[in-house]
Amino acid sequence: MQTPALDRLASQGVVFDEHFAANPDLHSARRIFYTGRYLFAASPSTKEGAGILGHLEGRGVCAQVVEIAHDPAAENALRAFTRALDRVAGAEHWLIICESNDLLKSATIPVESSQRGEEEDAAETEDETPSDDDREFLDRQTIIAAAVTQFDGQLNKIVKELERRGWQDDVHVLVTAHCGLDAPERRTLFPAWSALHEERIHIPLVWRLPGGAEAGRRVLTLTQPVDLVPTLCELLGVPSMPVHGSSLSPLLTGKTGHIRAYACSGLFRAGAAELALRTPQWSFHLPLQPPAEEGGRQPLLYVKPDDRWGVNDLHQHYADWCERLESCARGFARATQTEDSFQPPPLPDFITKEEQAADEPDRKEGDT
Repeated sequence: MQTPALDRLASQGVVFDEHFAANPDLHSARRIFYTGRYLFAASPSTKEGAGILGHLEGRGVCAQVVEIAHDPAAENALRAFTRALDRVAGAEHWLIICESNDLLKSATIPVESSQRGEEEDAAETEDETPSDDDREFLDRQTIIAAAVTQFDGQLNKIVKELERRGWQDDVHVLVTAHCGLDAPERRTLFPAWSALHEERIHIPLVWRLPGGAEAGRRVLTLTQPVDLVPTLCELLGVPSMPVHGSSLSPLLTGKTGHIRAYACSGLFRAGAAELALRTPQWSFHLPLQPPAEEGGRQPLLYVKPDDRWGVNDLHQHYADWCERLESCARGFARATQTEDSFQPPPLPDFITKEEQAADEPDRKEGDT
């Protein structure tokens, strides 16, 4: 993958290493991005209105969304973006959201044997001929790599246009994703019932501040897309909508290194529902529908960051801890359903005071 534009933006900006989607379903994830609310399926119908766009426009901010579609002709690729820049040129505060779905399209492109290069086939010997699965993995990775490289070219044109207008010292540039994609190896190498695995919910977040301030900062605390609406509102000088997230501004400038103890993700589809609770040390996956006793699914527990791809399930070894995490995850989902202020439950202790006391040896009088 060739990503010089992304690499440059990361070197000039702030990189959030632990950014997790609230839902890997594209439609749900997009609504979460625009509302700043988790919108789990169990939630009542949320009064979304026009989301952040309507909220900002009602307070004098020029806000719009443009689609950046791939165009083989370089001069036409960002025509919609340049028109949007022309429209906001006279505004004091503005927000342009550029959306590209090229990466999502790459995941659905059929893999055709005829697309393989002749040089690759000629280089194969009988001993080195890959299996059909290996060929499929390679072809799928090649398609996705091409899409990433293509996206990077789009990003480069956006940044270059801002620089051409002399705006690079005045604007924030943010690159993120609504959700991730399945790695082709997942089904074969790392089979598990949960769809809330690393590559689906661990998503990029790179933020270049005006003039490249705070360049090179890495943020290691847990963040989620619900944090973007309050952050944008704060930077644009308007009060935030009612949201479930927190502003990232203190993290962008290093004033704090922590805004939440855990991140929660949910996926709700016909006949299946699940939650995932992520802490800096653990990734816990809870089946909601069908229940474990009916569908044969049991909770999953992985050590993070060591078990990056979720290979070694340890829930049987930490049954008490899993029960506490389950209670926390269910309580979190319930908290998203209320129209009152969002009050998620605190992260439980890995070892309770009672358990700690029981593990301590009896002390004799006079011991220190």
